[in-house]
Amino acid sequence: VIIRDSLMSSAFIRPNPNNGIFTVMIKNVNSSNESFSVVIYDGKGSRVYSKIFSDVSKSNPYLEVKASNLAKGQYTLVVFDKSGEKKEAGKLLIQ
Repeated sequence: VIIRDSLMSSAFIRPNPNNGIFTVMIKNVNSSNESFSVVIYDGKGSRVYSKIFSDVSKSNPYLEVKASNLAKGQYTLVVFDKSGEKKEAGKLLIQ
């Protein structure tokens, strides 16, 4: 499922909807050993999940997210690069 939001042009989440365990694929990884952060916010804007993923590369652009402790509902997922710049944002549905 490709997620499109204001910034979601170069990453996608699969599967979506999911049970809190899913993969974010980052497209256009520029080099090896890049770092990205995944932050998930609930409907009130509270941060409910945050993790830094290191060693992201063109050959391994996958971020395996395990957030099965989250309640069912709609969330906003944001991907940041290592400098803290927002790279992607989209909606996530946990069932």
